[in-house]
Amino acid sequence: MVSIVILASGFSKRMNENKLLLEYKGLPLIEWAIRNAKNSKADEVLIVYKDDEVKKIAERYSVKPIYNINPEYGQSQSIKLGFENVNVKDGVMFLPGDMPLFSCDYINNLIDEYEKNKEITVPFILNTIKAPCIFPYIYKDEFLDLKGDIGGKVIIKRFEEKLNRVYFKDIKIFYDVDYKEDIKRLDKKLVLIKGAGEIASGVALRLKRCGFDIIMTEIEKPSTIRRKVAFASCIYEKECSVEGVFAKYVKRIEDIERVLKDDKIPVIVDESLKILDYLNVDVLIDATLSKKNLGTKIDMAPITIGLGPGFEAGVDVKAVVETNRGHFLGRVYYTGKAQENTGVPGEILGYTTERVLKAPKDGKVKLIKDIGDVVKKGDLILMVDDVKVEAKIDGVIRGLIKDGYFVHEGMKIGDIDPRGNVDYCFKVSEKALAIAGGVLEVILGGF
Repeated sequence: MVSIVILASGFSKRMNENKLLLEYKGLPLIEWAIRNAKNSKADEVLIVYKDDEVKKIAERYSVKPIYNINPEYGQSQSIKLGFENVNVKDGVMFLPGDMPLFSCDYINNLIDEYEKNKEITVPFILNTIKAPCIFPYIYKDEFLDLKGDIGGKVIIKRFEEKLNRVYFKDIKIFYDVDYKEDIKRLDKKLVLIKGAGEIASGVALRLKRCGFDIIMTEIEKPSTIRRKVAFASCIYEKECSVEGVFAKYVKRIEDIERVLKDDKIPVIVDESLKILDYLNVDVLIDATLSKKNLGTKIDMAPITIGLGPGFEAGVDVKAVVETNRGHFLGRVYYTGKAQENTGVPGEILGYTTERVLKAPKDGKVKLIKDIGDVVKKGDLILMVDDVKVEAKIDGVIRGLIKDGYFVHEGMKIGDIDPRGNVDYCFKVSEKALAIAGGVLEVILGGF
């Protein structure tokens, strides 16, 4: 048997108004929490409050209101009042009042798991313990000793070996509201992009600007040529930005949510998408531009998208976006494949292969010039060990491999743009944005 105590007597210090009365889909946040609790299989529902508006809402749902006369004492005071006022002295769930997406189904899931062994029961996602948790009533005295703005984390840590972890994969149900902007975040789709090179980053940039939450994966040592417009750069630099959108390298999956909440793109090293063992996403995009599918499956997410000829729509992914320059660039295919890669660089002012720099041998790169530098034909761009690599045309260096990178003979290591516009070196290409348009068509088309 489980009682639910809704915590609703905080000061919302980061907002300077009672956040629980902010509306989400026509109802105050606190009303969502109350409805979810009342519709669950909990044996009783109480609410610890300080504002009369909250009490009035609770009474409409026949929820027992407990007035917190000393809310300034912090969260521990609310928890103590909860333990002291429950009639069902078995399991006590403490439900934050600002988590509208934690529905009755999820509450019931926790209750069912608690009933199996009557131990402290905690939601667990991305290797992190979340709220709401259920505590056996026998821990009442432990809670009564707490002081200040301290909740159940202290008790959880003290009895960690006894925890009953309940695994979840939908991070959005744990979203809470600290600022008004967080209300909008509740409805954001979560997109996972495999790859963080220039094309992948152009897609991420456009989706981010359209209000999506983005996670990106990369290999351990990406050879990204267009480093200044690729979120893969944060693998080396820890944090980077592309046209004002920031990405941050995360070493542990438990840091992903924090980076998302900071409105940045978390980039994690994960070549085989193991993250999907821990997390559900709304959209999966394979943006590695591989010549063949290296493991992406159509059922990995509700919407799966492959970029380029390595995927078959309806078999590997639900949709494929054309990546070949020309009339069909950015076009969406719901059956079949994109055009085969020609292997010839796109033509710019009549130049194709001449504008591409390739490694003359296996070895370590030492840069002489860098991205954004204007060069003339014959200028020394870099060294691979003791071998010179020179410009074959006049222009500006738009892409160049990272200094110190170990390359293999024949590998693409740079790109000179004969148009000579330095600004192009620091902006996502028209090709990447066209492909991003195709991705948006798939997502927003309700496929």
